[in-house]
Amino acid sequence: MLQIILADDNPRVRAAVQLLFEQTGLARIVAEAETFDELQALFADAELTFDAILLDWELPGMIQYDGTVSDAFLKFLKERYDAYIIVWSSHPGAAQAALQTGADAFVSKGEPVDSLEHILRMLANDTNAHEESA
Repeated sequence: MLQIILADDNPRVRAAVQLLFEQTGLARIVAEAETFDELQALFADAELTFDAILLDWELPGMIQYDGTVSDAFLKFLKERYDAYIIVWSSHPGAAQAALQTGADAFVSKGEPVDSLEHILRMLANDTNAHEESA
């Protein structure tokens, strides 16, 4: 089962993701954050282990004063953790920026939940293959 950090400010979205995880048995949420500050604070815990982070591109605090998203944080995740970064947004136009910044996948919040489920299934298969070869 995948271990996921969920970062989204909308409680309804977090509840829907939790329900998806319960129904599919693909993942479980190991930590949650509603703001970028909360998300950054999670990484102060040296014991934090996770397979992926599901990150709302519009998470409060992610947008910098110049209108850009903090790519430094995604670079930090890539360098320090062997984790998959799934960015999602209600703005499909954010896909290119998210992927260029370092996200491994992008999901539009307007797409059916099957899109997220498909990515999680691929990740679960990849993680299982990685663990079996180790």
